[in-house]
Amino acid sequence: MNDDVLAALSELFPDLPSEVMAKVEVTPARDAAHGDMATNAALVAAKPTRMAPATLAAALVEKLLAHPEILAAEVAGPGFVNLRLAPGVLLAVLPTVLRHGVRFGD
Repeated sequence: MNDDVLAALSELFPDLPSEVMAKVEVTPARDAAHGDMATNAALVAAKPTRMAPATLAAALVEKLLAHPEILAAEVAGPGFVNLRLAPGVLLAVLPTVLRHGVRFGD
């Protein structure tokens, strides 16, 4: 999912410095009611692009909704983006999780 967010951000801002892109995180949502994943991409890219985080987040949401793996995307708070993944995305990871057991994610 991180690659999808970075690709969408790159489409919007092709000249965004790599050090900014390196600060983008896609993490599990703190509250499952808000989605499966969340990203700080709009907050990280706001200053270098001279855009308000919420405006940038809205543009990012529009790009991310074009991905079939993303069921829903919405602006949250001051510029975060919450993502809800299609069920198939989560199911596709299950064999890897089972194979790695407690080491999954290391």
